Amino acid sequence: MLQRAQCAAFGVSLSGWQVRPIPADRFLSDILGSMRSLLGSIVLPAFRRPFRGWRELLTLASFALLCPAPGLAAGAGADLLPQPRMWTQEPGFLRIHNGFRTFHRGPADPFVDQLLERFTNQLAHRTGIRFPAPRATEDYTALLRVETRSATPDYPHYGVDEAYQLEVSAGHITLRATHGYGLRHGLQTLLQLLETRTEGQGFAAIRIDDAPRFGWRGLQIDPVRHFLPIPLVKRQLDAMEAMKLNVLHILFSNDQAFRMESKRYPKLHQMGAEGQYYTQQEMRDLVEYARLRGIRVIPDFGVPTHIASWLVGYPELGARPGPYSLIRSFGIFHPTFDPTREETYQFLGNLFAEMATLFPDQYIHIGGDELTGKPWRENPDIQAFMRTRGMAEVQDLQVYFTRRVLSLVEAQGKRAIGWDEILHPELPPTILVQSWQGQKALAASVRRGNAGILSAGYYLDLMLPAEEHYGVDPLGGAGADLNAQEAARVYGGEACSWAEFITAENLELKLWPRLAAIAERLWSPADVTSVDALYRRLPKVLDELEWLDVSPRQVQRRMLRRALPAGTSMEAMLAWLTVFEPVKRYLRADSGEYTVFRPLNRFVDLLWPESLEARRFRLRVEAWMRSPQPSPALSSEVRNALLVWRAHHAGAVAALQSSSLLADGVDVAIEADETAALGLEALGWMEAGRIPPSAWVDAARARLDRWRSQRREVLNLLVEPVTLLVETAASPGTHSAPRVDAR
Repeated sequence: MLQRAQCAAFGVSLSGWQVRPIPADRFLSDILGSMRSLLGSIVLPAFRRPFRGWRELLTLASFALLCPAPGLAAGAGADLLPQPRMWTQEPGFLRIHNGFRTFHRGPADPFVDQLLERFTNQLAHRTGIRFPAPRATEDYTALLRVETRSATPDYPHYGVDEAYQLEVSAGHITLRATHGYGLRHGLQTLLQLLETRTEGQGFAAIRIDDAPRFGWRGLQIDPVRHFLPIPLVKRQLDAMEAMKLNVLHILFSNDQAFRMESKRYPKLHQMGAEGQYYTQQEMRDLVEYARLRGIRVIPDFGVPTHIASWLVGYPELGARPGPYSLIRSFGIFHPTFDPTREETYQFLGNLFAEMATLFPDQYIHIGGDELTGKPWRENPDIQAFMRTRGMAEVQDLQVYFTRRVLSLVEAQGKRAIGWDEILHPELPPTILVQSWQGQKALAASVRRGNAGILSAGYYLDLMLPAEEHYGVDPLGGAGADLNAQEAARVYGGEACSWAEFITAENLELKLWPRLAAIAERLWSPADVTSVDALYRRLPKVLDELEWLDVSPRQVQRRMLRRALPAGTSMEAMLAWLTVFEPVKRYLRADSGEYTVFRPLNRFVDLLWPESLEARRFRLRVEAWMRSPQPSPALSSEVRNALLVWRAHHAGAVAALQSSSLLADGVDVAIEADETAALGLEALGWMEAGRIPPSAWVDAARARLDRWRSQRREVLNLLVEPVTLLVETAASPGTHSAPRVDAR
C-alpha cells in the first residue's frame, strides 16, 4: 500500500485524487524519495500478497511518483498524530453549523449507530454547537456520509480491518470503511482536523487513505502495585481511541495484590487485595466500554511465580509450606506454585474457565517471567519429581508446567501470551511472545515460528523521553533482517507502565504525551521518523486529550496546589519546574526503600517524565554552538531562558522549604540556580569576545562534574547545556571570531 505523502503534480486527476503543482526545485528530490517509498511500500509488498493485477500496481506506482518524499508535506494533515499513511490537502473549508447531520449507507449496524451518536456528541462538545437535527434519511442532506460494506464483528481481534478513507470537501464529508472498527479511526482523525477560522469552525478539505502498519498497538497497565479506579481506566481508553491504540493489557495479579473478583475462589480477592479489587460486573462493563471503542482487553494472570497474593488464601498450592503474606515492597521474589501437584492444575483450570467468561478476547497472558527456581530446588518432593522425569534444571520443570498451563488455556478456546522466558523449543508455536528483552529476542522468537510483540523500548515507567521510544521499531534492529514470512509474525508492540512509582493520581502525567509517540510508531509508515515533527505535535496531543478529561497538566497543578503554601504563584512554579525531570530507568528504586504504602506525592512525583521546555532550551544552545557565525538572536534566547528560570528561583525555593511534601527538592533547586548562573557567566565571556581564565574553567568543570554525579531522584536539566556553554567559552575559535585570552 502507499506510504504517507502529500500528493503533488501538475493539476491532473488520478483515480479521483486531486493533485497540485510542486516547485520545480523540489521535483527531482521528491521523485527520488517517492521511488524509494514505492520500492519499499508497493513493489516488494506486491510479491508478499495475493496478486491483484499489473493494472493496480502501475496505477499505484504512477500515483507514488507524483507524491513528494515523506517529511515535505504541509497543511492540516501534517498536524495529525498518528500520521496517516497517505494524505493530500485540498482547497476549501467545510464549516460546521447546527444543521450538521450524519447518514450511514451500509448494513444495519448497532455499533455504527452508537459510534455516530458518540461522534456527534463529541463534535457538539468541542464546537459548543447544539445539533438538534436527527440523523439524515438521505445522504445528500447530510454533512457526514458514512459508508460500510459489512456489519462490525461482535468483538475486535488481531488482524481485523481497521483501514478507512476520508474525504472532506467544501460541501460534505465522506468516510468509508469495511465496518465500524475502521470508521472509528476516521472519526478520530476528523476530530483532530477540527479547527477555528475567521469564517467559523470546521474542517480543511483533505483526502486521506489510512490503515495501521501493525495490528497490535497496546498499553499495559498495572493496577496491582497501586490500584487504578475504573473511571480513570475508562478515561485512558478514550485517550487510546483518540491515538488509535487498540489493546489494553491489564495486570490483575502479582506478589502485592490479586485485583480481580473470583466467585470460584473468593479468597483470592478477599485475602489478596485489601478491599481494592474489580468486581466481575465492573469488568464486564469495562470490557464493553473498550469494545465500543474498538479496543481489546487482555487479562494477565501471571504464573508460576509472582503469586504471593494467590498463596495468601491458598497456601497449599505453593512450593513451600505456608503461611504466606502479601509482599509490600517491589522486586523479584520466590513464592511459586508447586508444579508437581495435580491440585495446582485443577485450580488454574477452574480459574481460567471463570475468567474466560469475563474476557472475550482470544488471548490470556500467563506471564512466565522472573522465575528464581529457589523453592523448586529446595523442595525434596519436587526434586524427586524432576529426577524421575529426567529433568536436570528448573527450566525443564518450567517447560513442563507451561505445557500443562497451555492446555488449560486452550481448553477455553484461548491462546496464551508469555514473556521471553517462556519460549522453549519443546513448546508449541501457538504461544505469542511478548518481548521485554529487545528486538533481537523478538526476531529469534518469530524465526522459531511464534508470533510476537515488542515491549522493550516502550517501558514508560523508565521515564525516558518520547524521542527514545519513538526511535524503537518492532521491525528495526535485528527485525530488519527478517524475511517477509517472519516479519508477518511480528504483530506490533505494547507500551508498559509498571506502577512501582505510578499511582492513580499521577498516571496521566506519566503516560501522556509520550504514549502518543509510541502510538505513531505502531500505526504510521516506517519512514515517518521526523523527531522534530513529533515534538511539534506533542503539545497538540495534550490539547486534544483535554477534551476527553485526560489532562496531565491538571494533574500537575492539583499535586502542586496540595503541596504549596497559600499565596505561592502557581504559574511561576510551573515555569520553574520545567528545569527538572525524574531520574531515569530504575535508578529511583536504588535511592530508597519503597513499599506500596509509601506516598508518591513528593517533588519527584509531580514532575513530567520529559520537560519539553528544557529540551527546547538544549536545542537552542546546540544550534547556537553549531552556528558558524555569532547569532545575537540565539544568544538572546539562551540568556533570556536562563534569566527567567533564575527569576523564579528565590520564590520557588522558599515555597519548597515551607512544604513538607516538597522539601526534598530544595538541594537540587539550589543546584539548578547555580547552574543557570554559571551558564550566564559563560555567555558573558563569549559575548565579550574573551576566553575565561583557566582557574574559572577548572572550577566550572569541577562543579558541573559534581552536579552530574549527584545520586538524586531528580535530574537538573541545565547541567548538560551549560556544560556545552562552558566548554565552548573555554575553547578559542570553536564558536565565533577569535577571542582575547583573559588568562
